[in-house]
Amino acid sequence: MSFWSLELPPEAGARAVAALAVTGLVWAVLAAWHAPVALAALVACAVVLELFAGDILRAGGRVISPSLTIVVAAFALYGTPAAVLVGFARGGARLLSSRALSSADGAFILAGSVFGPMLGGVVATLASAFGVATPLAAAFYAVTAFGAEVLAPAACMRSIGPPSLALAGDGIAGWALAAFGALTALGYLLARDITVGDWRALGYFVVPLIVVRISYSALRARSERYLTALERENVDFFDKIGKLDRINGDLIEALAFAVDYRDGIDSGRSRRTAQVATSMGQTLGYASTELETLRRGALLHDVGMLAMPGQRTPRHVEVGTRLVARWRDYAQVAEIVEQHCELLDGSGYPHGLRADAIGMPARIVGLATKYVDLTTPRPLGAGMSHDEALDEIRTMTPDKYDPMVVQALEAVSTPASADVLPLIRREKRAR
Repeated sequence: MSFWSLELPPEAGARAVAALAVTGLVWAVLAAWHAPVALAALVACAVVLELFAGDILRAGGRVISPSLTIVVAAFALYGTPAAVLVGFARGGARLLSSRALSSADGAFILAGSVFGPMLGGVVATLASAFGVATPLAAAFYAVTAFGAEVLAPAACMRSIGPPSLALAGDGIAGWALAAFGALTALGYLLARDITVGDWRALGYFVVPLIVVRISYSALRARSERYLTALERENVDFFDKIGKLDRINGDLIEALAFAVDYRDGIDSGRSRRTAQVATSMGQTLGYASTELETLRRGALLHDVGMLAMPGQRTPRHVEVGTRLVARWRDYAQVAEIVEQHCELLDGSGYPHGLRADAIGMPARIVGLATKYVDLTTPRPLGAGMSHDEALDEIRTMTPDKYDPMVVQALEAVSTPASADVLPLIRREKRAR
C-alpha cells in the first residue's frame, strides 16, 4: 500500500496494472502453444457464458460468474498459461457487456481476469509439486485467485479513486469466496470429464445456463412492460385526481362568488379575504399545501350565508361548517369555517373558544376577515383606510387577536398591495 500512498493520479495506477497484465498475457501466449483447438473451444465457451449468463450468478462487478468454471478447467487441463488466456477472454467479454465503465475500472477488471488465474495457477501448481492432494490444491487456487481477482482490485480502487469496484465487495466477501470455491470445484470436475474425451459435459454445463438467461431476460422484459404500464396508469390516475381537485377549487370559487353577490357588493369580499390570508400564511412560513387549505377555508368562511339570509350570526357559521364537513378530506377547511369568528378572549362565536383552542389557520382567516370588513366600502359610507384599520386591530391585540398573526398582517398589507386595496362598490340594480 506504500506505492498507492504516493500521490499518483488514478490513471497512472491503472496504466501500470494494465501494463503488467499485458506482460502476463504475452507470457501466456508464448507458453500455451499446445492444444490450440481445445483452447479455442474453451475460450469461445467462456466468452459465450460471460455474455449470455454472466449476470445470472454474480457478486459485485460481475467478477464471479459461471465462466470462471471454464478458466479453472483450462488450468486443470493445460496449465496456467491456458487459464490466463481463457481468463483474459473472459475479462474482455465482461468489458464488452458492461456499460459506462471508466478506463480505470476497465483496466482493473481486465488485470484481475489475468492475475487471478496466473497467481492461482502458480500456487496450485507448486502445491501439487509438493505432493498436496488435488482437492487441497484446488482450494489453494480458489483462495489465491479470489484475492487477486476480487479483493486486490477492490482495495486498489478504494485507495486511488472512486469506490466503484470497492463497494462491490462490501458485505459479501464470505459468500463470494464460497461461490468462488464452488465454481473452482466445478471446473475441476468439468476438466476430468473432458480429459476422458467427454466434451458433451461442456454442452451440458453451458446450455442450461443460457436457457436460464434467455428465460430470465424474457421474464424481466415482461416485468418491465408491466411496470411501464403500471406507471402510465398511475400518471393517468393522479391526473384524474388533479382534475377532480381543480373541479373542487372551481366549485369553491363559485360558492364564494355567490356569497359575495348576496351582499349586493361586487367587491369579491371572500376572494379578497383569501388573498390576505394566503399572504399572511406565506409570511408565517406555511407550505404550499397548507396555503391552499388556508385559501379554501378563507373562500368558504361565510358559505353558511347562502342558507341563512340576513346578518352574520353564530347560526350561519354552524350551517357553513356542516356544509363543508360533507366534503371528504376537508376537515381542516371545516375547522377554519367553524373557528374563524372565535376570539382569543372567548368573546367570539359560535363556541366561545379561547387562546390555544383556536387553530392558527382560523386565527389567520379571522383577522383577514376583520381587516377586509374594516377596509371595504359600505352602502352608507367609505371603509377605513389601511392605517386606520391597522390601528383599530392593534387596540384589540393581544386580547382578541394573536400578536404574531397581526405582525404577519402588517408585513403583507401595505397600501401598495393590490390584494388589500379597498375595492369599489357596485351599485344595486333597480328591481
